[in-house]
Amino acid sequence: MSYDMDKALMDSKLARLEARLAFFEQLVERQAGSIKELEAANGKLEAEVVKLRAQVKTDSSNSSKPPSKDGYKKPKPVNLRGKSGRKPGGQPGHPGTTLKRSDTPDKVERHVPGVCKCGCDLRGVVGEVVASRQEHDLPPPPPRLVVTEHQVVEMVCPHCGKKNRGRFPKDITGSVQYGPRLTANVIHVCYYELTPLERSVELFRELFGVSLGEGTVVNMLRRFSKLVKGPVNKIWDMLVMSDLLHFDETGMRANGSLRWVHLASTELLTYYFIHDKRGAEAIEAVGLMPLFKGKAVHDFWKPYFTFEDVVHCLCVAHLLRELKMAHEQYAQKWAGDMIGLLVRAHDMAKLAKSAALTSLAPDAIDSIEAEYKVIVGRGMAENKLKAGELARGKRGAAKTKPVNLLARFHGHLEDILRFAKDLSVPFDNNLAERDIRFSKLRDKISGTFRGKDGGADFFRIRSYISTARKNAVSAFEAIFAALTGTPFVPEPSSA
Repeated sequence: MSYDMDKALMDSKLARLEARLAFFEQLVERQAGSIKELEAANGKLEAEVVKLRAQVKTDSSNSSKPPSKDGYKKPKPVNLRGKSGRKPGGQPGHPGTTLKRSDTPDKVERHVPGVCKCGCDLRGVVGEVVASRQEHDLPPPPPRLVVTEHQVVEMVCPHCGKKNRGRFPKDITGSVQYGPRLTANVIHVCYYELTPLERSVELFRELFGVSLGEGTVVNMLRRFSKLVKGPVNKIWDMLVMSDLLHFDETGMRANGSLRWVHLASTELLTYYFIHDKRGAEAIEAVGLMPLFKGKAVHDFWKPYFTFEDVVHCLCVAHLLRELKMAHEQYAQKWAGDMIGLLVRAHDMAKLAKSAALTSLAPDAIDSIEAEYKVIVGRGMAENKLKAGELARGKRGAAKTKPVNLLARFHGHLEDILRFAKDLSVPFDNNLAERDIRFSKLRDKISGTFRGKDGGADFFRIRSYISTARKNAVSAFEAIFAALTGTPFVPEPSSA
């Protein structure tokens, strides 16, 4: 009996120990799972910290962020494309400009001494001009407008007795109206100088004594927009037939909501269009891209790639800034290597252009492409990516900015290196960025557009003025010409 009791007691203790062991094993397993969860959460937090640090350090030098958003602490400029070797200022041989003396001054003032040092009165003594200086200044503004009354005269023919009446000029349509020169100045100040409406009215009142109402100014601008509709349509037609176009888009406020300004331009033509959307719907509404068959220079905005008949040319300057961000903020070595390759390729393209070539040599292109592919491969290894994980259109978990950038390089070799294969393609999209920059300036000065047109009149007029200036016609000259019935229309060669 004692043996059976001892065995039962031992079995009971063993069962309790086994149960306790199972409990501890479960506890260890749960803790191990918790550790893995904590490690995974910690990894996500570290990735988020890197992303946030990169956002904090994002500025116009390493992203598409405009310089106006940098605030007071501007980034130290770094030219990724290298130095030109030229000193700041005018270059040797540059003629320079300075204020020149006039041979026919409008007014001469003689400054004569009144009394000699000895006390003798010098009035009436003949003197000789020994020195002269000139002051160039504006005359005082006229105290009032010059009013011209147009009178229609009726005459009776002495031969047949019929009454004959003269006619008003075709641009004299109202019983009282402002003339084209004043209207041209108003449009120049508001739509070219971007002076806000209230300050424009104040300026004309103080300088010229003209008391314009804000409603009157708005009506002037609307009428002028109708006058330049034909020339702007002609600009659109010429852009469609161009060999190479620059495209860009930017947001603006209109009637309290966000709208998008779309731009298409060449060295001699500019066309603006404002729309509620930024993507393919807006690009279709502009109408240029669906009909255009040439080379389109733009940044990596995906809706552009939905138009397959276009030869896409990516802005490499945009890519350099993003590579700089990936290299500096995310420590991506491949990004630094790609910067070096693109800069070298750009230098080679500049030398080839100076030699009047149309493309780099085939062996040079092959070498650039081979190194490009090697760098992309290094980027995949650096980010532990397998073949096929960067395929275009492949969806999955959210990727980091460097990986998305790497995918762009992986899928768009031809579009990125087109500047080396075709030297008519620019390395950057700076032309479009310069053309669209004024819209951000207008946004900063005057804020939102108001009215049912939502800025459409403004951008039609700017299309006309910008194109005129690119063709060496001054803004005022182009505005006055449209108001007097002979608007500037670009020649077909302007495309």
